[in-house]
Formats: sequence, C-alpha cells, structure tokens
Amino acid sequence: MYEEYQIREQSDFHTVVNTFTQGLRELPTDYVTRVKSFLAEYLGSPQHPVPFGGRAKDFEHLDNWLNNSQTSPYLLLAAPAGRGKSALLVRWCQKLFVRQNLAVAYFPVSIRFRTNLAGVAFPSLVALLARLHGEKVPVDPNMPEEVWRGLFVDYINRPLPDKRSLVLLLDGIDEAADWTAGPDLFPLNPPPGLRIVLSARHLANDKDANTWLKRLDWTRPGLASTLELYPLDWSGIASVLTQMGFPLDLLGSRVNIISELYRLSEGDPLLVRLYVDDLWERGEAAIRFQPEDLRAIRPGLAGYFERWWKDQRLLWNEEAPQRETASQTVLNLLAGALGPLSKEDILNLVPAETGFSIRDLEEHLASLARFVTGDGIRQGYVFSHPRLGNYFLEERLSETERQQIEHRFLTWGEETLDALNEGNLAPENASTYIVQYYGAHLERAQADADTLLALVSDGWRRAWEKLDRANAGFLSDVERAWRAAEQVDTATTSTGHLATYLGEEIRCLLSQTSVNSMTSNISPRLMLEAVKTGIWTPAQGLASIRLITDLAPRARELVSLAPYVQEPLRANILQEALDTVMTIKDEYARLDALVELSSSLSEELLWQVLETIPAIEDEADRAGTLIELAPSLSSHQALLETFLAFVQEMQDE
Repeated sequence: MYEEYQIREQSDFHTVVNTFTQGLRELPTDYVTRVKSFLAEYLGSPQHPVPFGGRAKDFEHLDNWLNNSQTSPYLLLAAPAGRGKSALLVRWCQKLFVRQNLAVAYFPVSIRFRTNLAGVAFPSLVALLARLHGEKVPVDPNMPEEVWRGLFVDYINRPLPDKRSLVLLLDGIDEAADWTAGPDLFPLNPPPGLRIVLSARHLANDKDANTWLKRLDWTRPGLASTLELYPLDWSGIASVLTQMGFPLDLLGSRVNIISELYRLSEGDPLLVRLYVDDLWERGEAAIRFQPEDLRAIRPGLAGYFERWWKDQRLLWNEEAPQRETASQTVLNLLAGALGPLSKEDILNLVPAETGFSIRDLEEHLASLARFVTGDGIRQGYVFSHPRLGNYFLEERLSETERQQIEHRFLTWGEETLDALNEGNLAPENASTYIVQYYGAHLERAQADADTLLALVSDGWRRAWEKLDRANAGFLSDVERAWRAAEQVDTATTSTGHLATYLGEEIRCLLSQTSVNSMTSNISPRLMLEAVKTGIWTPAQGLASIRLITDLAPRARELVSLAPYVQEPLRANILQEALDTVMTIKDEYARLDALVELSSSLSEELLWQVLETIPAIEDEADRAGTLIELAPSLSSHQALLETFLAFVQEMQDE
C-alpha cells in the first residue's frame, strides 16, 4: 500500500531524488537541491518520519482517473491550505515512475523551497520535458522567461517520440510569485496521451474548485476533472499513528487518544502533523500520554497556538512580554515574505526600535523552530508549511498591519535599488531575497509603471548577474516593467493621446536585446581560474561549468571547483559530479570517468561508485575497473571488504 511506504535507507532517498530530478542538472543553475529539500520535507526518513496516512481512497481516485482513457485529460486537485495535496501527489508520483508505459514529470511550485519564481519554474519544467523528448535543454543562462514559457508550451503539445503517455504534475500553482497558471499555458485541445495534474489551494473567497477551473479556462465539458481532498476521518488519524512506527504505533489502537486528536485537528492533516510531531519528539514517553493532556485545548490552529504561547510564557518566565512581542514580529515578517529570509534580511526588516542583534534573533528563532525551518545562512528561514504563514498573515493581523508589513518590504527594496544605482552598495552585497522578490512585491502591491520601470537599470542588472549569472531574472523584471508601461500606453493611445511611456518601452527593448546578445562561450579552462583569482564567485563558476555540454569534462571541472566552496555545497558539487558521470551513455567512457573522479570522492560517494560494479557484464572490464578503483578504496575498511566480495564473485579464476 502507498501508506506503508517510507524511505528506509539514505541510498534509497538518493534514488528517489535522481528519479524526480532527471534533466534538472542540465540547467546552468542548481535547482536540484531545492527539489531535494522539498522531497525530504514530504517523504522524511527512518530517523525523521513524516506523518501520513488515511488517503487510500484518494490514491484509488487518482489511479482510476489515469487508467481510464475515457476520462478528462486534465485533473485539478484543489483544497484548502494544509489539506495534504503535496504529500499525496509526491507519493502517488513515486508509483508512476516505475510504470514503463508512462513518462512522468513532477515539479513543486513552492515558496519555502524557492521554486515559485518564473525564472526557476519554467526552466525546470523545460529541462524535465526535454529529457523525456530526448533533446538537449538550452544552456543559455540569459534566456528570457517568455522563451522558457514558449518551450514549455511547445513540449506539452508534442507527442513523445517513444509514444509513451506524458503525465505532468505541477504542484502548488497558487504559490507562483511572478506568474500565473492560466489558459495560455495548457492547450484547450490537448494532444493524445497528455495528462496534466495541477494542485492549488483555495484562495480568498473561493467556494470550491470551480473557481480555479475558471482561472485556468478548464470549464469546457470533458476537459478537466476535479479531486477535492477532505479532512482525515477517525481511521485516517489512526493510520497516521500506525505508519509512524514505534512508539506511536502503540497509540494507534487507543480509542481515547485518537478521539482527542480527531477533535483537536478536525481531520486537518496539517494539525494532525503538528500534534503527531509533538508526540514523536516525546520518544518512548509518548506511550504514557493520556487524553486528559489534550482535553483543555480548543480545536483548530487557534487552539494549538494558544497552548503553544502559554507553554512559551511559562518557559520565558519574566522575559515573556518582550520575548512574545519579538517572536510575533519575526512571525509577521515571515508571513509577509514571498520566499525564505536570511538573518540579515530579517534584521533589515525589523523596526529599528526593537534593537535586535544577531544573537537576539537566533534566540527568538530557536523558540520558533517547531514552525520555522532554515538556518538563515545556507537556507533562509521560512514557515514549515505555507498555511502557517497564511494563518499569521490573514487571521492574526488586521488589514492595516498587513499593509505595514508590505511597506517594510517595499521600502527595503527601494533603498536597495537606489544604493545599487548610486554605487553605494556592491552588487554582491545586495540581499538575494530582495533582488529575487522585490519585483514580485511591487506587483503584489499593484505598483505603478514609474515604480516598476526603476528596475530597468544597470545597478539592478549587475545585482541579478551576481546570482548565478541569472540575467533571466533581470529580464523578467524588465518584462514586468515593460508590461506596465505598455498597459498605460495602450490606454492612453486608445483615447487619442500620445503614448506616455514610449521612450521607456524602447529602453526596455534595448535592455532586453543587450542582455540577450551577451555571449556565454567562455573557455572551460578559464572558469576555474576566474574563481581562483576572485574574478568570479564560486556560484558564478558553478553556473558556467554547468554550461559545458561534454559530460566528462563537466564532471572534472566540478571536482576541481569543489575545494573552493564550503560545506555543504562542496558535498553537493561532488554528488553532482558523480551524477553527471553516471549519465554518460557509453559504458567505457563512463567507467574511465568514474575511475578518474574516485580519488576526490568521499566514502559515501565511493559507495555509490561501487554499486555500479555488478552492472558491468564483462568480467574482464569489471576486474579492470576494480583494479583501478583499488587505490581510492584502500583507506576505507568497509569499502575494501565489499571490493573483495566482488572479486570472489567472479567466475573466471
């Protein structure tokens, strides 16, 4: 059964990630790490299992829709936030990957994991689909967003060359930051064999899934079906506890505990997860948990947080008023953000009178670790689930308070833009968050054309260029400014007046053509030297190395770059180098590359290399590869034992 599935070994998780992300490594920017983090959040591990269960009927509904050729080609999975849409689709997708008659592409649109920008989503979708079509993904990092959109539309309108059916799952379209999933993306007359699943949460004033069908223009009879996710029932909550394993599986048969969890959560999967995670953290003490411990709590998120604030006030003691105010300030800022915030970002946004220091902020965030994930450095802080952000923003704050929070982001963005253009802020020192999301904040605030056109500047372009050479992000900002100017000019000329922003439209065009004309044909041998000498940041070097089309040299350059970056990125780069080699189709070339790389790999990665040995059919080739790998394995006892076991298995004496 689906609900019995868990990631049991780390190597299994690597396999799952590789299956979900095949094709993404061809892009010049690393989006694999973001999808990997998303999968870890929803699939968990034996050490940190993710509560899941009670969805057997929903899996059956999905299977029936897919297997019945007479059903509609499109399926919309719509439900309120926190209902378990992503958890359901990720697990269902795992089963689809093993079906030989299907080609499957899955991509999560997620604020938490920074995959919700058009400059991330569309290149990723194109890369996933290009692999299924057996074609090379474009490697120009400066390609405009509209080109990526066009490629995406082209791919889903073309049948696959191997005649397999294509199942595309786009998860969380409501979280898109600077684009919308609309009728321009999906064909109203889809080609045979195309199946598309979209998931979205209900937005404000949405009564049911029909509102999303209208947004997508999927209202034509026979075009789209819907699947509404309902809260878990009593048995579903019992199933969640059982699937968690010891010791919570022992609670799965206690009727009084299940009844209280059902009352408190009202079957809401997010609340079930919050309460079950609390129980899991108790360890074996959870066995002694009594229903009386829960009876005083009100149902719903409000009740959960009432209890949480009460516990925190007791813990904070005399410091409770100040700590509660500070924690609420941080929660409000995270709720208003469109993506993860670093520690420096939060300090830039908090009111000056708070007097926050880095140390103070770390203490406040430690208290919020149950609801906020990230470390503020490698991975910015963000709510562990988007519904928590919605709760704090929509249910805890007034309209005036929400506007005040938005004003902080807009002021910070304006100050950053001015400092960049005036030369008072070096491009590499600009906040990654504000460069990536300021344009989206302006759109959310319905900024006028003048404000948006300020983004079309060299200071802003240079700041974007420092982010993995992602000029595509700058071009996206140019396009949103251009659209705003064009809308005003269209309205003005329709009344017989001269276009107000004609000159600005021309400037947008010139900016676009100028960026697109930049060449990315840099000699591979210069890339590492550029990083060594500080001309490029390691991120820029990594982006350029990914442009190398020849897989073996690309892997070689990745290994050479690894010493110049810090952990955990170094481990990720070495993993990427190994994954790159594993995609080389010619067996001899692949084995030669594996041997060449082996001396630079960690023990964990060497295990992955050894796992490829049994697949070598020719014993002479197998023996030769083992001999060449031996020096790299010599300092690892367990690896050597496996090495000798492979030797003993050979038939030819």
